[in-house]
Amino acid sequence: MNSATPLLVLGGVALVAGGAYLYTKAKPKAEATVPGAPPMVPAHPGVTGRPEAGTDRTSLCQVLTGYRSQLRRFQDLMADAQKKMRDLEGLIEGACRTYAQEPVYTYRCNGFIVCGINEWMEVTGVQTDQSAFNACMAYAKTGAALAGRQVEKRGGIYRSTWQDVDRINAQIAQGYAQVQDLRKQYEAAQRQYEEAKAQAMELERRIADLESQGVFC
Repeated sequence: MNSATPLLVLGGVALVAGGAYLYTKAKPKAEATVPGAPPMVPAHPGVTGRPEAGTDRTSLCQVLTGYRSQLRRFQDLMADAQKKMRDLEGLIEGACRTYAQEPVYTYRCNGFIVCGINEWMEVTGVQTDQSAFNACMAYAKTGAALAGRQVEKRGGIYRSTWQDVDRINAQIAQGYAQVQDLRKQYEAAQRQYEEAKAQAMELERRIADLESQGVFC
């Protein structure tokens, strides 16, 4: 072997190494890999997809695709929670109107010219106590305090209305119980929305971070 042979061998090794380095640098960012196989990728937890054949590494494109898939799922959960809340709000309003009932009294007289001989107040309908209604709606949506309520029984010319007042109070109690149950359902929907929103925001942040590094696929 002449003296030029070692130099040629060394030159060939350097050329191969240099070519591999240039290929690695030129390789698209999306093809770069991170340790681990989905769904247990340490640097990118919760990623879906398939690991590269015969390896325990995952490409950044797979990571990004997994994030996008999960983002859609959490966005669907957010939309589902919002629909639940809208549906519940209609039921809550009805229950709160029942809870906030107040009797409407109408004066009656059967004493001809002198009404004082035979007069009374008759329950002819119900109206909404706006303060009670507002407190009920606030309770259902935010968990603010809400106490049970009853319409007061009045004596004198109101005594004949007691049976009607009992009926209204029974309805008020029913509305109160209903709105308590609806509050639990509304709170669960709110929690679903907030949890899904937090996950979606984190995934959006990770997606933006990968894209800022040049990962597109």
